[in-house]
Amino acid sequence: MSKHSTVIGIDIGTESLRTHVFDLNGKVLVSASFPLQTKSPKPNHFEQSADEWWFGLKQTLSECLMQKQVSAESVIGIGFTGTSCTVLPVDEQGKPLRPALLWMDTRAHLEAEKITNLHHPAIEQASGYVSAEWMLPKALWLKNNEPDLWKKTYKLLEGPDYLIWKLSGEWTASSASAVGKRCWVWSMGGWPVDLFEQIEIPEFVKKNPTHILFAADIAGVLSDERAGELGLPKGITMVNCGPDAYTATIGSNSFSTGDFCLITGSSNVHLAPLDKRVSLPGMWGPWHGLHQPDRWTIEGGQMSTGSMLRWFVKEFASDLKTDPDVNVYELLNEQAESIAPGSNGLVLLDYWRGNRTPYNDPKATGVIWGLTLNHTRSHIYRALLEGVAYGTAHTISEFNKIGLGFKLITANGGATNSDLWMQIYADVSGIPVRTVEFSGATALGAAISCTVATGHFETLEDAAKQMVGIRNIFKPRSAYTTFYAEYFKQYIDTYPALKEKMHSISRYVEPEL
Repeated sequence: MSKHSTVIGIDIGTESLRTHVFDLNGKVLVSASFPLQTKSPKPNHFEQSADEWWFGLKQTLSECLMQKQVSAESVIGIGFTGTSCTVLPVDEQGKPLRPALLWMDTRAHLEAEKITNLHHPAIEQASGYVSAEWMLPKALWLKNNEPDLWKKTYKLLEGPDYLIWKLSGEWTASSASAVGKRCWVWSMGGWPVDLFEQIEIPEFVKKNPTHILFAADIAGVLSDERAGELGLPKGITMVNCGPDAYTATIGSNSFSTGDFCLITGSSNVHLAPLDKRVSLPGMWGPWHGLHQPDRWTIEGGQMSTGSMLRWFVKEFASDLKTDPDVNVYELLNEQAESIAPGSNGLVLLDYWRGNRTPYNDPKATGVIWGLTLNHTRSHIYRALLEGVAYGTAHTISEFNKIGLGFKLITANGGATNSDLWMQIYADVSGIPVRTVEFSGATALGAAISCTVATGHFETLEDAAKQMVGIRNIFKPRSAYTTFYAEYFKQYIDTYPALKEKMHSISRYVEPEL
């Protein structure tokens, strides 16, 4: 294989579609992004247009291929990943029938409760409960609320599934998506048909993609027609890595028991690989066979992290955007660095869009307490950073109940661009935080999968060892960790103290809940 070969990783995110071209050492050669619009027609309803995904793919590929660092002839494969579970119903010709229900859309919370309360073995053997974010409750919502559209639905796709179908004509889904979001169970032979019958949606099986594939399996090859349209060689390999967070573990070289992978973005995902099945109440999983057939993974997460910072900037710091070259987040970070740890007595609960784990409570709300007239915008911004770090530390403390004993956190995603935030994570958790060289570990993970599918590397571990670099390591400062311990205790105590009040007020804040 030519040393000049390249692979492409495409990541369909919440805010944008991002395309990166890598060489076979993991160096990013060129990148391009396309902004995606998220519409919210009702409370808890969040939607994106699949047409924007397709246009964004074409636009970003064109931008990348125009750069002198890359020749179209060098491309050997494309890997796809994206937000999950983002549900797109299409007809038999692959035409979208409505906007996709974005991952953070929780309109199907009643359907999720109904499915959870069945205590079916397919649910009990993993997380024990179903999230409103997942495919099955969203599918049931579509059937119950949009029956005419449901009858026309031929397949239920996520972003990577849809783009691969557009490029190859193959109906595929990743094992990671099937296992973690669609109730597929390898040890039970795949689809739990009796579960679907109990909730009166037996057609769910046929409406899923035909082929369920591991990360390094070939999902399809680029058709002659699309190759001409995109300016790429025909027949190049494509892989479907599915959910972005799961793909980021590949792009972070996190495969071993004892690893804690922190994926940052609009939300945070916490993943820990396991070599055997170990369940933990309140957490998702353990998932069997996300990317490989012989591995288990346990999962935690936070619904609102980076999205809270965007909200804060939009609502309370727009005055700082006086120059297009000014990075508001960098400016806020500089100001927050002058604030002492603990933000002068502020405790912030990061439940702006509910709690994902360990409470699985969509009615939970954000909290900030301890406010006085001495607090400034910078205090509150730092409290946001600290509150998110407390949430991650909460997951770590839960994971430690099954004896995982993490010695290192590997972080990726946009938040790793903030040294202040990474240091806060390390100080709050008392564990070193390692950041990867290329923060877009989701796209790199998809590209790594391509190198294995095309035969350049034998295993995902071999490829990641070669292609994943380390940027920095933030060591916890013992005095800060001791100081933060009291704040963390207050953080943990806040939810039980306010849970009933949160649920009561949610009737007014979020009418559909």
